Amino acid sequence: MEADDAVFDGILEKVGNDGRFQRRFNLIFNMGAIIFASMSYMSIILALNKPPHNCHVPGMERFNISDAEMWKNLTLPREEDNKGVLSYSKCQMYNVTEAHLQMHYSEWRFQESDIINCAYGYDYDRTYYDRTPITEHDWICDKGFRETNIFVYNRFGELVGTFIFGQLGDTLGRRPVFYFSVLIITAGRLISMFTASIYVVFCMAAVLGSLTSNSIFQAPLIIAMEVSKSERRGYISMMQCIGWTTGLCILPMVFWATRDWFWALMFTTIPIFLFIFIPQYLIESPRWLATRGHYKRSMAELRKIANVNGIRQLPFDERSLEKLLSHRKVETVYGMASLFTGWRMARNTIFCVVCWIVASITYFTLVLLSSRLDGNPFLNFLFQSAIELPAYKIGQILSDNLGRRASNSLAFLTATVICIPIVMIIRVAEYEYIAIALSIAIKFCVSINFFAVNLQSIEIYPTCLRQTGLAFAAIMANLFGIFGPYVVYLGTEYDVRYPFVVIGLLSALGATCASFLPETLHQSLPETIEQAQKFGKKQKFWSLPKKPKTEGVEIGQEMEEGVRLKDTDDDVRMVVSLTYFTVMLLSSRMDGNPFLNFLWQSAIELPAYKIGQHLSDSLGRRLSNAMAFLVSTIICIPIYMIARYSEYETLTIALTVAIKFCISINFFAVNLQSIEIYPTCLRNTGLAFAAIMSNLIGILGPYVVYLGTEYDVRYPFVVIGALSAVAAVCALLLPETLHQALPETIEQAQQFGKNHRFWSLPKKPKIRPADNAECEMAERKRLNGVH
Repeated sequence: MEADDAVFDGILEKVGNDGRFQRRFNLIFNMGAIIFASMSYMSIILALNKPPHNCHVPGMERFNISDAEMWKNLTLPREEDNKGVLSYSKCQMYNVTEAHLQMHYSEWRFQESDIINCAYGYDYDRTYYDRTPITEHDWICDKGFRETNIFVYNRFGELVGTFIFGQLGDTLGRRPVFYFSVLIITAGRLISMFTASIYVVFCMAAVLGSLTSNSIFQAPLIIAMEVSKSERRGYISMMQCIGWTTGLCILPMVFWATRDWFWALMFTTIPIFLFIFIPQYLIESPRWLATRGHYKRSMAELRKIANVNGIRQLPFDERSLEKLLSHRKVETVYGMASLFTGWRMARNTIFCVVCWIVASITYFTLVLLSSRLDGNPFLNFLFQSAIELPAYKIGQILSDNLGRRASNSLAFLTATVICIPIVMIIRVAEYEYIAIALSIAIKFCVSINFFAVNLQSIEIYPTCLRQTGLAFAAIMANLFGIFGPYVVYLGTEYDVRYPFVVIGLLSALGATCASFLPETLHQSLPETIEQAQKFGKKQKFWSLPKKPKTEGVEIGQEMEEGVRLKDTDDDVRMVVSLTYFTVMLLSSRMDGNPFLNFLWQSAIELPAYKIGQHLSDSLGRRLSNAMAFLVSTIICIPIYMIARYSEYETLTIALTVAIKFCISINFFAVNLQSIEIYPTCLRNTGLAFAAIMSNLIGILGPYVVYLGTEYDVRYPFVVIGALSAVAAVCALLLPETLHQALPETIEQAQQFGKNHRFWSLPKKPKIRPADNAECEMAERKRLNGVH
């Protein structure tokens, strides 16, 4: 008799375990829905941002003082802030009485006994926010704990909700839990918007909105895992991670655009509710239905999958499905207590939970800290979020090669090491940017941890306990995660180093526990509690997972060859990415209407892509790419000469749009080249690596813009011109790919472009008329396979 997992995996092969249905499901629910769910879930953090503030001291107008800094110097005492820097007090003022206002301010002499708490309200820095609950209701100073307490209540809500809905997922089903999750998180956020004036009700609404913050992510992920082949599990998890990060990147932009917490919450909450209206695309897990003995419903869901995948006739029906699976007994489970049946399963649960706790506390501590660090809170939040994209991709690569266990342990260990220099430098003002960069590096590591431990949690539990196991881990993470806001409070109110001491110690504990978890890479999902109790029993501690024997190249050879092929192409992609996003950021900071500037910059891409296609298909990819970069370099010269003169404002904008036109052609050409120069076994890896590197270097784009807005408007164009010149040279050194067959093997890729002449143009190969139909059919088959 086949093993239980092999039986159902065989059934899924018949209906299609990697077809159109799986791609559509993942696109809609593990990316689209997650984008909006992450925005709704995390919006409360930016809504409760605490802007810089000081006591409001009246009387400034009586002395005709227009310099706010001068008035602060006269009326506010100084104290050390959380970085040990002497600055104006946030919550205290000198007792400026009517008697003081009758004399000239030069005669004022205040003593320590004249210091009182703010008596006339507060002045807030409105640079980034016009309105938040904190500025509306003065949740600062003696009410400063209100914000921190709300975050704690949020975690409490997650704790209770995960306990309830996590177990419901394994008893009531994954599908209804997803719909409950959408309704509850939407209701909680909408109630919050109208109740900020009533603190108790606001807190209750925050708790309601966080009840299903875990189940809304877990339900579609588990369904996708259970209807897909094992090799796609890492990819599915990464898709949800990309959806999460995309939502987090959009979120600060919404807040920045609205500047008002009420409308920002409205715009980030309503979209997730719309997924209620597409029930035809969401199925219940047929694997879960089968384990519960619901063979008729399981068969109905399998038919839905088969129909979408283009399979009209199945070699089994409901009766044969029941016969295939009838030897399974419907296991009796006792909720979360079943996770501790047997020593090995209990040990795995404990270690897994500890990893979840450490990753959760570290992640949310860093997220809360990001909006409280110096500088633009939206850009800090954006950078903390953007770093997750390459982290998840690298997490997938490591998890699929080194294994989940080693990837998890190494990431925790790296985070521990990074905390050491942060503790040493974070109170020194001149090392501020280094400290921010290192904190982002910790976020990078903990994002890998989240990826790996989430994958492990799904893979070590049996089907009948899978969502319960995930729920228990999330509950414990949230229970201990309640301390996260207080860790941040220690840093903001006492010493900025304290959070990183805590993160470092916890990460060391996480590294130890992660190393004792069983390896799940290349292992079948356990179907029964008995299988889960034996999972990992024969694995050696120092061993690495072995990949099943398949035709293809070894990992070491892939990586070595990948590095060789990527160098020049990545240089080009990095310049394209940095230039593109720098120009986009500049568009809203140039003189004139920022919205029209942004519109012109966007609209010019349409003709650019069409012309890019025409040039690439006639002159070739290499020459089109190099010429576009060269033209960008030339355009930067007149911009540098006229950018500081207001009378040439319109001309400057037009030339900037021309650069955007060129860089859009570059995007088209280099993307095409990237696909065509790599062999089939490395094509996706090559594109992914190029994208990662371009995104990493592209992070510098906002700083290039900052140079222009804060120092000299010409600086960004100096950078763009210089980079474009470098990229033009690199593009010329790439091989021409027009009219060339795609390399299939590494050996072909190593020889690709070897006989090309530097000054030659691509020539279209001659095809005999008799061969046209045959070639066309062969090409269609090849393209259909790729598609």
